[in-house]
Amino acid sequence: TSAKQEFIYKIVTSIFIRGLLLIIPIFWTRAVGRLTEGFYEKAYFLVIIALILSVVFGSIYSPGAKNVKIFGGGVLDNSTEERITEHCYENHTKGTFRIYNCENIDVSDIILTNSSTWAMSMFDCNNIHVDNVKIVGHWRYNTDGIDVVNTENVLIENCFIRSFDDTISIKAIYEHPKPIQNLIIDNCVMWCGWGKNCEVGIETDGVEYKNIVFKNCDLIHNSVGAMCIPNGNQAEIHDLLFENINVEFQSDTLPEVIQTEDAQKYESGNKTMPPCV
Repeated sequence: TSAKQEFIYKIVTSIFIRGLLLIIPIFWTRAVGRLTEGFYEKAYFLVIIALILSVVFGSIYSPGAKNVKIFGGGVLDNSTEERITEHCYENHTKGTFRIYNCENIDVSDIILTNSSTWAMSMFDCNNIHVDNVKIVGHWRYNTDGIDVVNTENVLIENCFIRSFDDTISIKAIYEHPKPIQNLIIDNCVMWCGWGKNCEVGIETDGVEYKNIVFKNCDLIHNSVGAMCIPNGNQAEIHDLLFENINVEFQSDTLPEVIQTEDAQKYESGNKTMPPCV
């Protein structure tokens, strides 16, 4: 049957791709120093994920990792994970990419698809670089693109994100007291199918947001809003800049509907809901 063939394909593919994973503890040598330009410390964390021309079924998850580089050219598919709770902050459901308390993480040139919850999320992290990552193929409810939660010193650039909820959302929650500061989102293309494109909030249960820049981005599809600052809690928000943002406005955008059961079909009620800028 087609379902059996698909299952066998996933198993064989996953086994094959594991042969492409190179995760090696390497102590400091001159060669490693040249390869990493001195960026990595002397122990243990050279991680090369060779995703070229490949599909990996699963997710990337880490608490407390430091000095890790993830790159390649293939697809990370989270379609095999079922979401077990509506809660998006804890690790009950991981999505395609989730990290906590991590530092010096570089992610580039991969595709994230079919996430069970937020596609790429980072909590209480420092010094994160996301470059040329594509987030596509999302249809399950609440599949945000990138969520930056209580994290500082972040550069997100040259990405394409088509999400089925908020595209890039900057949040603060009470479990992680770190301030939100020094974030740059540059030269990204965003398609929001449900929710908001560039959002600061709505969870702002922290002390302070500052030095946040969205620039040189194309918002080619919007739902509720293109650029939003919903301060849902008590955080002080200042030094926030939207610069050179191109917004495609659709007057015929259909209204958002929350699906409450599997058999429910979408009905717009012959209404439209143009997004707010």
